[in-house]
Amino acid sequence: MSFTQALGPIGPRIAAAFRTWPGVKGWVETAVIGFLFTAVALPLGLFSDFLSWQSAPLEAGAFAAVLVITFFVPSLFEETLFRAMLLPRTGEPGFNLRTRTGWDLFGLVVFVAMHPLNALLFRPEARPVFCAPVFLALAALLGAACTLAFRRTNSVWPPVVLHWLAVVCWKAFLGGSAGV
Repeated sequence: MSFTQALGPIGPRIAAAFRTWPGVKGWVETAVIGFLFTAVALPLGLFSDFLSWQSAPLEAGAFAAVLVITFFVPSLFEETLFRAMLLPRTGEPGFNLRTRTGWDLFGLVVFVAMHPLNALLFRPEARPVFCAPVFLALAALLGAACTLAFRRTNSVWPPVVLHWLAVVCWKAFLGGSAGV
């Protein structure tokens, strides 16, 4: 039995999301989505004092660790779970605008709620950050951007890249290392 067969009916969905590589148009659209996310999230985070420019950059080794670790957790892991696994892809049986919108909203709510739940159950040191209203608003914006990128490309890779870049920027340049 293959890994995708072991996952049951969602196995082919996940495999298809990983196999689908966006073309140039998909990556351009993802870049626009990322720019729009940044244009809203950065001022919100800075003006609320949730984000702050790092006075001293991370040393090279710490920056490399942030690059590698955040690619896998949270980016690849969460996008596999909340986009590739949870959201029906365009063309799946029963897929239409109504069901898509319902799944997209459900996925976004679960994505946002997972952060404080994670802090409450497993990472008490992250509670002040993961339960902060501004963090939850930024997580909702990021989740919406990742969902939109997934919908535009039918691929998990654009949301992974968006999520990864957002977390790297937060941890390396905007004070995220101090909180979590």
